[in-house]
Amino acid sequence: MEGKLWVCVSKSAVMSGMAAVCIGCCFAQTTATGASEPELPVVRIGLSVWSEPSNNEPIIRETLKMFENTFGKDRISVKMYGLEELEKVIRSNQLDIFQSSAGFYRRQLEYGVRAIATAASDRFPDPNSSEGSTIIVRKDRKDIQKLADAKGMVLAANSPNGFTGYQVALGEVARIGEDPNKFFSRTIFTGTGRGVHGVIESVLSGEADVGFLRLCFLEHFPKEAAQLRVLNAREVGVDGCACSTERYPTWTISATSRATPEISRAVAAALLTMPVTENGYYWGIANDYTSVDNLFKTLKIGPYEYLAHWTLQRFLSEYWPFLAFALIAVAGLIYHGVAIERINRFQAIRLKEVLRRQKVLERKSQMASSHIDELQRIGTVGLLSSMVAHELNQPLSAILLHARSLQRFAEKGMVQKMNEVCGDISAQATRAFNIVEKVRGYAKGNTQRQRVDLSKLVEKTAHDFELSRRSHGHIATHVQSGVFATVDAMEMEIVILNLLKNASNALRERSDGSIEVRLFTKENSVFLEIADNGEFFSKRDIELISQPIVSSQHAGLGLGLAIVRTIVEKHGGRIAFDANAERGLCVTITLPADKEEKDDSEV
Repeated sequence: MEGKLWVCVSKSAVMSGMAAVCIGCCFAQTTATGASEPELPVVRIGLSVWSEPSNNEPIIRETLKMFENTFGKDRISVKMYGLEELEKVIRSNQLDIFQSSAGFYRRQLEYGVRAIATAASDRFPDPNSSEGSTIIVRKDRKDIQKLADAKGMVLAANSPNGFTGYQVALGEVARIGEDPNKFFSRTIFTGTGRGVHGVIESVLSGEADVGFLRLCFLEHFPKEAAQLRVLNAREVGVDGCACSTERYPTWTISATSRATPEISRAVAAALLTMPVTENGYYWGIANDYTSVDNLFKTLKIGPYEYLAHWTLQRFLSEYWPFLAFALIAVAGLIYHGVAIERINRFQAIRLKEVLRRQKVLERKSQMASSHIDELQRIGTVGLLSSMVAHELNQPLSAILLHARSLQRFAEKGMVQKMNEVCGDISAQATRAFNIVEKVRGYAKGNTQRQRVDLSKLVEKTAHDFELSRRSHGHIATHVQSGVFATVDAMEMEIVILNLLKNASNALRERSDGSIEVRLFTKENSVFLEIADNGEFFSKRDIELISQPIVSSQHAGLGLGLAIVRTIVEKHGGRIAFDANAERGLCVTITLPADKEEKDDSEV
């Protein structure tokens, strides 16, 4: 059986003035062995075109020799491509192995390519950072001292797809906070015609203000370099190449999805065991392409080109933290709304309960207030009726007797006129007497004395008074339990209410007013004390209020204390007034204590 393997290498030098060099050869070999041999696959290798001179070129020559030794000359096919053409053949699955810049390799990841080895050297031993760019200007351009000064000027570069000849340097523009797409007013791409050396020529001629070069390219032209200055210069490598940028991985050998596992394994073994070249280059492994990916993301090119356009992918990529925050915020608002709704329902239930209780309290307050008003009315009427009965009973009786005498005189023949007047006097006197008796009967209410638990009566009366909201101060009760006395309960309630009202009125102008109610027994007597911290009372004031029908209130008539005095004295007790140590008044009611064995006939 006959087997055929093709090797084709074509290389174009892109420097101006240099002829194209064809290093491709076609090998054909016919093997006739007497026995059938299986046909082996051709390993198709693609090389990206580079601008000469290049420090990496010797390692490519040695690598091609290594491939020949590994697979045989008739088992490999090698060809050089421009970047656009190389990308097409990779995407159409026509290559097994290809060599390119690290930037070009990262742009092909979506097509299933994987790096096998990356170039390194004695000068740049770290495969992850052995490549960069040099930014040049003419030495006589004093107006351009740093990269930021070149804003709005003309740039010269080799190719828009050049990694170290264009894209890496643009990354420095972004690093200083400028937009790489708008920083320069115009860009001249020298392309394959003039090559990278055309960038130097454009800057020296004044056609361009700034130029981008591959790292260590300028050092091959010392004459031109003497007329140029490097921006952001930093020396790297043992030979002191001037660099203006961060460093990235350099040339990379990659396998496509077309390569079989056997081909990839053989290529990897051959590359990593290949001897160091005469200029100190060898193949290593770069394990960190993060710098390349970040550069593409910054420039919005390659796999991040979508960032240059408003697409859903870009929107999600750039604003996912805000979207996540918004979703969390929305979820929080929903949760907050649900929680607030639950709280509102709970609060509504509580509010309804509070309103219900408030209505009950208001009804009780109205009832207590009405009861107090009724007691005060009864007490006032009782006092007035007592006063009217006491003062008018005897004069009215005398009028009645005189009227009857005058009537008898008239019967004995006196003037008719006198008879008529006497009749009128008698009628009016009888009417006045009936009115007084009727008022007295109403005031007394037909009540009688009985054994009363004063402890409960005092507590209830103080509570009702405070509940009626007529109190201007806090009421504190200190009541001894089980204090009994034989009294008229309604009249004793009138006494307590009048004293509380007087104490409360004395606190109108005070924000810290307080009333203390104390009930206790001592030596067969009951003592009821009601004290406030109202106005200051002098000795003269005490004497005045101790007199009947006198009030400490400017508009009062003293009827409250008169009622109290009347009721207390009617029950065999006494009332006393004392000024407190600091301010206010203390009223003390003393009543006989109820004995365990009392006379049932006592009224």
